[in-house]
Amino acid sequence: MAVPGIPETNVQVLEKLTDEKVGSLQLKLSEVEGKLADTSSKLSEAEKTIEDLRRQLPGGGLLKNPPKMIPASEAAKMVESVLPSPMVQRSWSLGPQRMCQELRRVVQQLQHKAGGS
Repeated sequence: MAVPGIPETNVQVLEKLTDEKVGSLQLKLSEVEGKLADTSSKLSEAEKTIEDLRRQLPGGGLLKNPPKMIPASEAAKMVESVLPSPMVQRSWSLGPQRMCQELRRVVQQLQHKAGGS
């Protein structure tokens, strides 16, 4: 207890109070450091998951409004379905024949990208 007129007791009381405060602050600091370590480990795990998703979903898989995509093989089948037979194509004039040739080239490129025949 502080005794009026005796400065030594005032100093002792202040030292005791500061020691208690420092101890409680150190305890709180260690708790916060533990929480920080947990949070940083969770953050690194989340970043790793995001990178894995980006590798799995090329072409804007993580965008808010991603563009609609279809497999290359499906696109090739769609284009092939509207192409006329080669016999009908030969009966046309040069312009439509050239357009069909170009579409067949695109179909071959799509099949190559899809890894098909």
